[in-house]
Amino acid sequence: MKIITPAIACFVLVGGSLAKGKSSIPRHLRGVAPDHLKAYESTNDLRFLCLDGSKHIPHAAVNDDYCDCSDGSDEPGTSACSNGRFYCINQGHVGASIPSSRVNDGICDEDCCDGTDEYASSASCPNTCSQQARIAAEHQKKEFELNSEGARIKAVYLSERASKVAHRQIEIPQLEEGIKESKAAVETLKAQLEQLEAALKEYEPLAQPDSLNSCHEKLQQLLGSIEFVEKQDAESRAKHLEKIFETKRQVLLDTELQEGHAELNRQKSIDIQNEVHQLKGQVRAAEDKIRTDENTLRELKRLDEFDFGSEGVFEALDKQCFSYTATEYTYEFCLFNKASQKKGGATTNLGSFSRWAGTEHHPYTQLKFENGEQCWNGPNRSLQVNLECGTENKIDSVAEPNKCEYVMRFRTPAACKHESVPHHNLPSGGSRKREEL
Repeated sequence: MKIITPAIACFVLVGGSLAKGKSSIPRHLRGVAPDHLKAYESTNDLRFLCLDGSKHIPHAAVNDDYCDCSDGSDEPGTSACSNGRFYCINQGHVGASIPSSRVNDGICDEDCCDGTDEYASSASCPNTCSQQARIAAEHQKKEFELNSEGARIKAVYLSERASKVAHRQIEIPQLEEGIKESKAAVETLKAQLEQLEAALKEYEPLAQPDSLNSCHEKLQQLLGSIEFVEKQDAESRAKHLEKIFETKRQVLLDTELQEGHAELNRQKSIDIQNEVHQLKGQVRAAEDKIRTDENTLRELKRLDEFDFGSEGVFEALDKQCFSYTATEYTYEFCLFNKASQKKGGATTNLGSFSRWAGTEHHPYTQLKFENGEQCWNGPNRSLQVNLECGTENKIDSVAEPNKCEYVMRFRTPAACKHESVPHHNLPSGGSRKREEL
């Protein structure tokens, strides 16, 4: 908002009463912006210094319809300089600066609602500043109400963000310590597993009664010698048969004993196998938990370190996706991830999030998505997302100003600003200079 000094206020009031050049305003002050008024006031040496400091000219040469200054500053009120600027006071509304080439061109410039740009032409330009001021005030009121509601929602986002940050400050060190302890526990379990697997290798052979084979072999040898015994006398046959029966009895006893030992060993082997199975399950579960905790830790650290805009407010929209349909295409983008264009069953990649792309002083007003699919005989597709205040998160429009370079307007409470007083409540008689784009 401009602060009007008494001298400027007098100038403003005079300018506000302009009527087709019949004003009492001095010629050398016509078209001069309030900011530069002092530079155009007459001095004792009657000299005017071009605003770029390039040279002095006679004060009488200001607004004489001849361009003397290279920056066009000596002709703010005429169209003599192609690079000059004419200031419309627009009393009661917003002042505006227009190219001086439009002065007295016979066309009422919409930026000059007071008609002062046509002070010496045949055009009859009515003063519409009061109507435009009323329309502007209504618009500003709506914008203020929208911004106020958006700012209220933004405050919720910021509160949630603060809570998440506080939670992460506790959870991150806990996870780091927990992962460290879990890894140590896994190493202990693996050491126990190695011991059990070694014991299992010792018990498995003992679970089979292999030593019975020698007894059976002896018995078969004795039985195989019966033909030879039959040729012996009765006493020899009796001794040999007694030996056969004794061997058979021993074989039976050994078989029973060894089968008992084998059964015990088999059971022990089964018990060890069960323990091995359980330990392997515990190791797998512990390693799965470690992987889950490490993934959680990485995500928490990403959220903690990523640039989510001013005060981290855009974390509320992280990984959320939004779509917009225009004619035959549907556009979709996911914040800080990727963007695409869809038509029927085909999807075209418009790029991945690369950076914040706002101005130096307002870096968080634009998002840039780059390195999308290459256009035929053209560049890789890209998307610029312009962020504006809104009471809900939604895409307002999508355009393609240049080949395969898309521009999207996205409204969100996260882009709203805190304002205490709407512009339409400014004191009457104030002046606001139109912002030049």
